[in-house]
Amino acid sequence: EQSSKEEEGAEEELSAADRIRAKLRACSVEPWSLQQVESSSPYVASFNLKTASAAAYAAGLKDRLSSNEYTKREQIMWELQIVAALAEKLCIDRKEREARVVEQEKQLREEMANLRKDIETGEERLKKMSITLGTCQLALQKHPKPVPSPLDAIPAIPPVPIGPPAGLAPPLGPGAWAAAQASSALSAAAQPFEPPRSGPP
Repeated sequence: EQSSKEEEGAEEELSAADRIRAKLRACSVEPWSLQQVESSSPYVASFNLKTASAAAYAAGLKDRLSSNEYTKREQIMWELQIVAALAEKLCIDRKEREARVVEQEKQLREEMANLRKDIETGEERLKKMSITLGTCQLALQKHPKPVPSPLDAIPAIPPVPIGPPAGLAPPLGPGAWAAAQASSALSAAAQPFEPPRSGPP
């Protein structure tokens, strides 16, 4: 009983194609490889997971079994060869699809990890900006900036120079004016007096 259970477990580990080929060997029939069956059967050569159809196989099976070219045993053995090849192709297609799915999941995980890092970096940057903004607000509260006046936009008028224009004598002050009057009077007194003349000269 134990040996039979071990054999059953070993068969379960085998793929469907391997189990069918094992039955062919038990019937003294050498199993064909997938390439050999594909070269002899256009149906197997064009078969894939997308076009797999039980109805199409059943229709082809009916046509093949209706032929009288081979014995029933040969026909059955050939159908087992075909089924083993189809099972192998399905297994290969399934493994390829699973590999693609695993690769896509890996890429998605990497993209999610990168996105998570970008989000963390952005949050850290926002945190620093928030701290800087709070510091600026406190500084403005302690030292408020004066409100600009509309008059600040008017340009300043240059000062007017005090004094006479270039080339003119400066104006006389009160003391200088009195001194000038006294000097003029003294000059007039120093000149000889001439009486006015009467008549023609």
